[in-house]
Parts: sequence; C-alpha cells; structure tokens
Amino acid sequence: MIEPIRHALIQTAGRDTIRPVAGVAVVDGRGNLALVYSSYGGQGWHFPKGGIDEHESPPEAARKELAEEAGLVAQPVSDRLFPVQGGTFTQTLGFGSPRVQPANQIHHPECDYFGQPFRVQGGPPTADHISLGALLALGDAAERAGLGRGDFHPMRYQVFDACREERILWRQQPVYLVASFEKFDPGLLTGETEAVRWWSMDELTGADSPVHRHVKELVAMPDFRDLVTRAGRQGQPGS
Repeated sequence: MIEPIRHALIQTAGRDTIRPVAGVAVVDGRGNLALVYSSYGGQGWHFPKGGIDEHESPPEAARKELAEEAGLVAQPVSDRLFPVQGGTFTQTLGFGSPRVQPANQIHHPECDYFGQPFRVQGGPPTADHISLGALLALGDAAERAGLGRGDFHPMRYQVFDACREERILWRQQPVYLVASFEKFDPGLLTGETEAVRWWSMDELTGADSPVHRHVKELVAMPDFRDLVTRAGRQGQPGS
C-alpha cells in the first residue's frame, strides 16, 4: 500500500502543502521582546518559531522552540494565537521531523547569547515521531489512495520512512503567542540560531528595522501589543 500513497503524494507535491508552525513573543519586565537571529533561509531577526510535531499543541511547540532557539523559559499570558501569512519553500517530506534528525547535530555551535558568547552543548533531540505537516500530507495522500485514516495511522512511520526524501512545496502556517519572561537557561540551546537579544518596541517598529516581516506584522496588531503590555507587567527583568 506504500507505493499508491507515494504516488498520490507525488501528484500533489507541487501544490501548497500546509506546514503548521508555532512561535512565541517573549516580553521581559521592561517591555523588551526577545528575538533570535538565523541566516538560514534569510530569516534574519525573528521571534523563536518552528514546526509543530505530531501530538503537540501550538503552545507546546512554541515553548519547545523558545527553549531550543532562544534558551529561555517563559509563561504564556493568554491562550490567544495570532496567525500571520506564511511563505512557501521546497524541501523534503522529512524536513523538520525529529525522526530524521541526526543525533547531536549542531548547526551553530557558538551563539551570541544576549551579548555573551555561549558554546552549545547538544543539538535538537531525536525521536520516533514526525512533524504534523508530514503527518497531514501523508494522511491526505493515503486517503486519495483509498486508505482510511484509521488504517493509515498505525503504518504512518513505515510510509514516512519510504517517502521522506520526496520533495514537497510547503506553505508555512504560523501562529504566535505572547509570553512573559521567567528565566534564562542557555543550556537549552540546540544550535539552531546564531544570536539572541532583547529588542525594544521602538527598535521593532522603526522604519528601517531589520526584523522579519512576521515581527512587523505582529507588532502592528493592537491586540498583540495589548498582550505585550500585559506580559511586560508580569515578566521578570531581562537584563
């Protein structure tokens, strides 16, 4: 049954395939927001974010990405999720799935952590599970191949392993939450980003601000800024 599923996947690989993503804007007690820098994919300075894995809720995924990309611990101030328009890119079906993560792979062993150099000790953890995007893509392909989702689910890893190198046109579907800063924990970093620092709201909203477009879109939303203000009242000092 794997080959019919692979064939159905390939037939739609050139159309947008949803990749659910979660991120978080962390606010310290002075109203500053934490951004991370990554040169990968031209992301530049952005809020910590990443793909949601199967079995994860968006808040769970956001906290995971915050730990791995920013080395921070924070508490959401609301369950409100802010969607933004995601871009498209072509990558393998296995992209971002812990199941294909090489053990202890550290892309950036050195991180500028709030102005201080930090040596990253370990890469993202490996696990058997896959990304939610891969699960959804394969589930849709299995359905088109005539296999019910109840029958597909027990064999999802076998199908994934057979199809993981197939190229997919992904469309990111990001949501962000707002959280108040609790503490630094650079030991959580996994080498996915090159720098982490605080930014004031004025720096983010300036006409020549070099931050990612998602940051600019979010800080322009009145409801988002209201939660940033609330998070600042609850957050610990960040410097």
